[in-house]
Amino acid sequence: MSAHGSKPLVVIGGGMTGLSTALTWACHQDAHARPVIVLEKQPIVGGFVTSFRRKGFLFDTTQLVPDISWALRRFGIDLEMVRMPGDCIRLFLADPVSDTTRSIGIPADLDGFRTLLTRLHPEELGPIHRFLESSSELFREVKQLKLEPSILDLLWIAATCPHVMQTRNQTFQQYVDSFGMRGSDIREVLGAFALFSALPGERVAAALGSSVLQSMMRGAWRPRGGFIELPLRMRKRLLELGGVLRTGALVDRILTNRGRVTGVRLSDGELIETDHVVTTIDPKVAMGRLVGDDVLRSIDRTYADKVESMRMTMSSMSIHLGLDDRIDLSSLGLGAAYNVLTTGGGTYEWLFRAAERGASDFSEDCFQVSVVCPSLAIGGKPTMTLRVIPMAIGDWAELRARNPQEYQRRKNAVADFFIERVEQYLVPGLRSHIVVRDVATPATFARYSGSPTGSNYDMAPYPDNFGRNRLRMRTPIRGLFQPEFSHGVWPSLLAGMQAVDALLDGKVLGGKAMGDNMEASIRAPRSPTREAPTSLMRVGT
Repeated sequence: MSAHGSKPLVVIGGGMTGLSTALTWACHQDAHARPVIVLEKQPIVGGFVTSFRRKGFLFDTTQLVPDISWALRRFGIDLEMVRMPGDCIRLFLADPVSDTTRSIGIPADLDGFRTLLTRLHPEELGPIHRFLESSSELFREVKQLKLEPSILDLLWIAATCPHVMQTRNQTFQQYVDSFGMRGSDIREVLGAFALFSALPGERVAAALGSSVLQSMMRGAWRPRGGFIELPLRMRKRLLELGGVLRTGALVDRILTNRGRVTGVRLSDGELIETDHVVTTIDPKVAMGRLVGDDVLRSIDRTYADKVESMRMTMSSMSIHLGLDDRIDLSSLGLGAAYNVLTTGGGTYEWLFRAAERGASDFSEDCFQVSVVCPSLAIGGKPTMTLRVIPMAIGDWAELRARNPQEYQRRKNAVADFFIERVEQYLVPGLRSHIVVRDVATPATFARYSGSPTGSNYDMAPYPDNFGRNRLRMRTPIRGLFQPEFSHGVWPSLLAGMQAVDALLDGKVLGGKAMGDNMEASIRAPRSPTREAPTSLMRVGT
């Protein structure tokens, strides 16, 4: 047993979900009397939510978040959040034949969004109105769902949540199609919201695609000092409340006895006894390797089969560019929170199919890349991040290990391709302005996170792996919880709260998937104009 003694709660992973779990526990328990200990294998906390510097340039690994003021208030964290200027998404539709680009700005409010869709396809006014009303109702119903529903709860859902019942086995695209909207631009615009799930609209669960749309209508935000500020403030607050956080602590085994968790063993042999463990790492690694497939199967074969068949999302590539002062990013129309350069017409679905085969079908006639310019929101030296999704792990990790020179050549070749596309369609002369370039591949993400697939979007939210169909958070091993269900800061913060709510019998969220007091924070504004709310938000105690 470690010097820390027996711990009431051990959290594996110091990313957003892990920090949220620990903070929620510390906010509802006396963490000095009933401690919580977070074990993070990296030297810093935050997981995929972090920042790094290269030659004076600040780069973020996360590009935006919806309104998370509700979570910051719950935790008592003071953090300055800056609203990204302009539209929430701007689509740039590239035509390789004519070498031209057409853009569509997607505003960050429902009335403006309704106006945009109607302007694009006025003949579809009726279907547009019905879709937006249904989407709002679906989001409202989702917020009423119980995290672990009883038979009576399920009967209540069937009787009072028609939109949830209708869409429970639908993809987002099937949901959209059910309203009869056929306009090509509408399909492009609505498909853009599916990108935040790392799945095409033809694959992602309808409820998630709709929820992303609704939450993005509050705009997109960034911490003033870079995204590293968020996990650092969470770490500081956790320590203030009496929590324990250990970095460089790699868990080698989750220990069980007769179907109950008894502790964890670290890679250096240290044992920490506990009655409760919350694991926030790759579920296949946690259940297959740390628990052991044989152990899990001896307890619940059905759950073990679900783990084995579960699909993780694809990986990605990030190309971070530090630019010189001669470039004027503000004049290039890239002020939206998220810019997407695409050849459109089903490009993402086509590329996704190739990635499922482990291939990459990007070409000059078929490509997609997101472009984010954080410095337009938070100031500082001009920066640009290109995000390429989907990217399969393929042989990236193997190549990095056995042939570093070829690995460098390939990753630079892929980076060059996308930089050239951005230069061709969006930023003339981009390459001449690049001062610093840093490229992360699927192998980078696999090494950093420990996920064999390099997945940085958690479990893939297909309809058969989302909602009631997802891997249960309360595992069949008593005392072991696994709250990872969707990627992104917003759902990760919520997932940590859900785990503690289950541990404390509903004392955090009242047994609901979302708490009642989150209602005001996530309801989309319905003003008659597109005038944005205050661009600077400071959330604190």
